[in-house]
Amino acid sequence: MSHSHFTSFDRTRIEEGLSFGLSSRQLGKRLHRSHTSISREVNRNSFNGIYRAEIAHALYETRKGNCGAKGKYSAELACLIADKILTKWSPEQITNTVAKDTVSFKTIYTWILENRIPGVSPEDLRHKGKRCKQEKRGVFSNGVSIHDRLRKCKR
Repeated sequence: MSHSHFTSFDRTRIEEGLSFGLSSRQLGKRLHRSHTSISREVNRNSFNGIYRAEIAHALYETRKGNCGAKGKYSAELACLIADKILTKWSPEQITNTVAKDTVSFKTIYTWILENRIPGVSPEDLRHKGKRCKQEKRGVFSNGVSIHDRLRKCKR
């Protein structure tokens, strides 16, 4: 079953309906939503027992921004990695010394390929990027995917 988040327009309609004294069931019928979704929205985003659409949407945006993985990239770490690579350190050496327990050498190679480390290209590495290859998950060297190979094995 598909789901969708409330929009600011939906929240405004909820606020208006509550000001007219409508129940969550009545609001649910008008908005073509479940009454439990309406009730949960009102309980989660009410402030001092009052539901305001603008405040509710701001709270939603704040919560939405806080979810998900944060990532390990920072400008300070990128400058440190760039400095070490330009002095001919390998990503493996960086990972095992100055960036211990923060990033892996594969992450450093990926950042270099994605141009996320300023002033560093694969040619700046000691092996001129010959060992730095884009990861191809799920594809064998002959171009056949793992799923195709498994299908052939089952036959």
